[in-house]
Amino acid sequence: MADFEGQPIPELAKLSVLAAADDGEEENDTTWYPNGEATNKIYAGKFGGASYVGAFRFKQAFIPNNAKIAKAVLRLRLNGQISNPTNLKIRAVKEPSPNTFAGDGSDRPSTRTLTTAAVDWDFAQAPGTGWNVTGNWIASPDIKAVIEEVLAQEEFDGKAVIITLEPDVDCPDNKLAPFYDSNEGQGFAAELRLEFAPRV
Repeated sequence: MADFEGQPIPELAKLSVLAAADDGEEENDTTWYPNGEATNKIYAGKFGGASYVGAFRFKQAFIPNNAKIAKAVLRLRLNGQISNPTNLKIRAVKEPSPNTFAGDGSDRPSTRTLTTAAVDWDFAQAPGTGWNVTGNWIASPDIKAVIEEVLAQEEFDGKAVIITLEPDVDCPDNKLAPFYDSNEGQGFAAELRLEFAPRV
């Protein structure tokens, strides 16, 4: 593939959460759980009137700003069954060089600027399609628009991308999606897969 601003762009990149401090869960825009909940579990959705937001930082991205994305997918491994229906929304932290999450929660997702672009990820279809089986990997809809908004920042340095998974406004209460935290091991850590469009 042709170089972009002097840097070769791969056709495909697979990024993983590499450190325990790079993922976690925020409850009600106030409390940060750096290792997820019990049993290395990150929730996204609503329960008991509280909202839960999962966050995943993919470092060493080395993606040039304004690179053209053909497709982008978030892949997560289920740590339990998803309640039916659970309606989520995917965004990204809109920072040129997003740091890892502080253990004290001082830079949890709700304290950061998020992308205007957002993609719905709804689980309302009939069970039996893969997302109700513990241990299964599931892939999000295409989040190309979210990633490209991050890359469009002039100061973006390509060192990291943070994806957030929040309850949508129409997510009913007591509906949650549980995913493995990276503390379970690298075979369970979240993945971000990017396909790059050829330069013309």
